[in-house]
Amino acid sequence: MKRFILFLLVSVNVGAYAQLSTTDIANGLKEALTKGVTKGADSLSKLDGYFKNPKIKIPFPPDAQKMEKKLRDIGLGSDVDNFIMTLNRGAEDAAKQVKPIFIDAIKKMTITDVTSILKGQPDAATHI
Repeated sequence: MKRFILFLLVSVNVGAYAQLSTTDIANGLKEALTKGVTKGADSLSKLDGYFKNPKIKIPFPPDAQKMEKKLRDIGLGSDVDNFIMTLNRGAEDAAKQVKPIFIDAIKKMTITDVTSILKGQPDAATHI
């Protein structure tokens, strides 16, 4: 996100950039964050948004993987699979509910928050 914002700022010609106020820059960042949250939440909240995405699919909890193996060994693999699907369906439902919370938090960001994101580490937006 930070690289995208910096790219946008560099892409604007110097004269136009000089005319941008701190408020304009803050509003642009807020809009970019809102669009990103909206796109991400909309994608994740769809059926199989988590479950069929190997990058984010929630597996059987690590502390319970021995139990998972034993359950599969005694023929309860379909029950384990249903449990894993239920975990992921819960995450998909949660994605629907967190979208307005994130958007509200973005709207409430201060100029200081925006500056911290722009001048901070690449993951600064996740630490506000």
